[in-house]
Amino acid sequence: MRLTKSLIAAFDQCPKRLWLEAHKGAPTQESPQAELRKAEGERIGVIARTLRPGGTLVDSHLGQEEALAFTQKLLAATPPAPIFEAAFLHDNTYIRVDILTPLPGGSWYLVEVKSAASLKDHYVRDLATQLYVAKGAGLNIGKASVWHIDSSFILRAIDEYDGLFSEQNDTENFDVIVDGRPQDISTAQHILDADEPDVDVGDHCTSPYDCPFQDYCSSLHPSPPDWPTTLLPAAAGKKAAAALADLGIEDLLQVPIGYFDDPKLHRIHQATVSGIAHHEREAIRKKIAEWRYPLHFLDFETIQFAAPIWLGGKSYAQTPFQFSNHILQEDGALSHHEFLDLSGNDPRRACAEALVEILCAPDVEEGSIVAYFAGFEKQCIKGLALIYDDLRESLMGIHERVVDLLPVVREHYYHRDQRGSWSIKAVLPTVCPELDYADLEVKDGTNAQSAYVQAIDPSTPPQKKSAIGSALKEYCKRDTLAMVKLLLALSE
Repeated sequence: MRLTKSLIAAFDQCPKRLWLEAHKGAPTQESPQAELRKAEGERIGVIARTLRPGGTLVDSHLGQEEALAFTQKLLAATPPAPIFEAAFLHDNTYIRVDILTPLPGGSWYLVEVKSAASLKDHYVRDLATQLYVAKGAGLNIGKASVWHIDSSFILRAIDEYDGLFSEQNDTENFDVIVDGRPQDISTAQHILDADEPDVDVGDHCTSPYDCPFQDYCSSLHPSPPDWPTTLLPAAAGKKAAAALADLGIEDLLQVPIGYFDDPKLHRIHQATVSGIAHHEREAIRKKIAEWRYPLHFLDFETIQFAAPIWLGGKSYAQTPFQFSNHILQEDGALSHHEFLDLSGNDPRRACAEALVEILCAPDVEEGSIVAYFAGFEKQCIKGLALIYDDLRESLMGIHERVVDLLPVVREHYYHRDQRGSWSIKAVLPTVCPELDYADLEVKDGTNAQSAYVQAIDPSTPPQKKSAIGSALKEYCKRDTLAMVKLLLALSE
């Protein structure tokens, strides 16, 4: 069986993943997040090719032998020109190289393109695989690099992406990794020729990628306890769970009461063992007493593009395209306002103007603005203020009014069904189970991003675009209504 770069990457993560992918095929993972990553990765690949004009693409639909033959034809062409997705075979390992560019003297510059904003260890290993196989196949390589996104890049002209990529070719221990590839490939081939390896689940199951076989591997081991110590959150929780594991304790119900010195871990443990929620109602009331009515409950939906699509846009910047705002009066009256831009144009100016219009109206301009994990909302507002001088004072006034509901809940409420999380979607079912997201077409932020990308695609029919808009509005509205209901349920 021939190896590929992706199979070698699977081997680097876990020998069992290699064996399962080769013999059973990876389970289909159609998560919105995976689809977004794939689509953006493909777009970044196309952009990278535009930076090497005059090149020829070895089509991905070609079979391996056809691709190998076509690559050799292009390598022999005079004068030499860039080649995209060039195919090589060596040591029973088949690869495709993102970009090959001819260098003076007959050598080639090999580039591995990545859409992330930093160089990661597994990218270096990918490049090592490419270099080993291409060299072994007879290619004269004068230079090899990983291109990843430069997060400081700003789009100054439409479709002008010079400077989008940061070039990394001076990597510590790279030669050692390349020299070790023959042994890695030999070991991987022996694994494929043997029975399924026995590997315990562990941290490698989610690093550097989520393994698609986690459910399968977990099914081969005894079922974990209903309340495992691993649900303890943050660094303190991980440390405590590791210490308990050393004592042979993996069930939180088996931990003696009073074991945890950390107040948060103690609250989690006590609520889990007793089944009674930890709820400090008076403390919550005291915390929110300083908030000024009418209360605004604000939530943004944003999109991040590795390569910005609008002038003035920055790589991986959070760009708000939607917000929902519920306004709660002191007498309990509730109203709702929203903004959504699916035009495909840069939504930032329209979003900033709508924020000022809605949150700075004379009868509500003094009210506190409630967010859940307020750092995100404040970042969005400040980002808009930095762009638009004429709106800066109003936007920064909005910024200063933002208060955070998350730390109030985290410090004074915990139900064991949260399972170590204080995300609003973990807390809400324990307080307001009637406010579910299951009935919505858009169910989370990643869904919202995928829906937005589809909506602004010029090929999306108007009827479909309208339906997406309705789904996005319902989702964002549910998020801010959830904050209203959560605050009332915990404080009244």
